[in-house]
Amino acid sequence: MSTQNPSHDDHAITLDAHLESLRKALHDAQQARKEETLTPDAMQEALTQLASNLRRDFPQQSEIAVLEASMQDLLDGYWTRVKDQKTNAPTGLGRLDDVLNGGFQRKRLVVLLGAPGSGKTSLANQIAEHVASVHPVLYVTSEDTPDVLLAKTLARVGQMKYSAALYGWERERERIIAAIQAVSARPSAKNLRYVDASMGLPAGMDDIRQRARAHFADKPGPGLLVVDYLQRLARTVRDAAGIRDLREAVTMLTEQLRAMACELDCSVLAIASMNRASGYGRTDASALSSAKESGDIEYTADVIMALTEETGGRKAPPGMAPRALRIDKNRQGETSILALDWYADRQQFTVADRDGR
Repeated sequence: MSTQNPSHDDHAITLDAHLESLRKALHDAQQARKEETLTPDAMQEALTQLASNLRRDFPQQSEIAVLEASMQDLLDGYWTRVKDQKTNAPTGLGRLDDVLNGGFQRKRLVVLLGAPGSGKTSLANQIAEHVASVHPVLYVTSEDTPDVLLAKTLARVGQMKYSAALYGWERERERIIAAIQAVSARPSAKNLRYVDASMGLPAGMDDIRQRARAHFADKPGPGLLVVDYLQRLARTVRDAAGIRDLREAVTMLTEQLRAMACELDCSVLAIASMNRASGYGRTDASALSSAKESGDIEYTADVIMALTEETGGRKAPPGMAPRALRIDKNRQGETSILALDWYADRQQFTVADRDGR
């Protein structure tokens, strides 16, 4: 006689029954404590038994398989893995792609740190739009709304003032229309999708996982998931998990994102605020020291970058602000400091040496 797995409805009924038992047990325990007929030890024993029953009937299921391979298995798959690496997602900034060995790699978590006003969101948005010319990109934003991010792209593509694109200046109508047409004709118009998390994520990380899986399915190359930004979304994780310490929530979130990169065979770019107490915005400040007060980012991430003001005295023309992009942790290759030019008026980053890449 075969044994069938319980259906979804069976699980729902059993769960409802357990929740009702838990509610009743807590109510009865509260009444008994008021009447002093239940000792603390007895109450603890009853709740422990209830928790044990829940764990027994609803064991946690992991979607990530633990893989085991011999060295011969790895040798046999060597050239396949090398071929897969050629599908990395270029960022559009040649010097950064060199350091990352061709761009973002599968199953990797990249963290971009930056002080407020440094341009980290604009840099991430620019990179996301470039990656989306070939690969699917899901951009989860808890800071700027999707309309604001679109205005940044229109300003950069149309080489116009950001305010003109954001507010639709009438005197710039022709340029705005041309930029809209140019962006609409790009593959990124469909490959890049935004998720507005400015009001939070009621369903938490499971919602992001499901959206990313759906968007990446049946599309060429590995996907890119952008999370903007860690500290704000960590508050959602903290509230859902009942965690008090935000640092602990940031650690949990980064671990979940790295696991998601492996599970979905994608790259994850997470934006995080740089800490004021650890070299806030200085070129000579290590990205690792900036990350140390943001949970265990420095241990979990595969790549840690920090966008800072450049303090080397490089001459800047009007409208341009020198920036330094520090790569202080890189499991994919070398560490480096890259010089970038930041044009805030049109929300655009370029490589400082103008090497044409």
